[in-house]
Amino acid sequence: MQALYLLLGDAAQQVSDLALFRVGFEHIFAQVIILVAHLVEIMGVVVLVIGAVKAFIDYFNRCANMRLHLAKSMALALEFKLGGEILRTAVAREWNEILLVGAIIALRCVLTFMIHWEINYIRHESDCEIAEADEGEGTKEEGARPESKSARARIKKTLAGK
Repeated sequence: MQALYLLLGDAAQQVSDLALFRVGFEHIFAQVIILVAHLVEIMGVVVLVIGAVKAFIDYFNRCANMRLHLAKSMALALEFKLGGEILRTAVAREWNEILLVGAIIALRCVLTFMIHWEINYIRHESDCEIAEADEGEGTKEEGARPESKSARARIKKTLAGK
């Protein structure tokens, strides 16, 4: 009888040790996920700051695509922030946390959609300006100004590269 008690005692101790290991592993996993989520969100902030500084410089250089560059950096920054929020869902334990993270994700998705809509609008606006310049100058005529052609080519190259 004593041997059975000792055998069961060892098994109970092993189960207890396994449970402690599992709790410790879950805690470490949650901490790593939260750390990675913070790092991803910091990358989004860095992208946004760099994009804002570039747009500020482009404003003074009178760059025609300043709004487009800023919108692209904002969209990319929101994607990083959205990735951080998605990582947070892996460690959410209560429904309140899941609902809060879901609401934040939905809001950021709407913002990202609006920024992408703005990017497409700006691109369309630029394409219309190029088309109007082509029609107004009569590019097929011999009297077309060469400096206008080079400006048009520079605009097309800028839009294609960005």
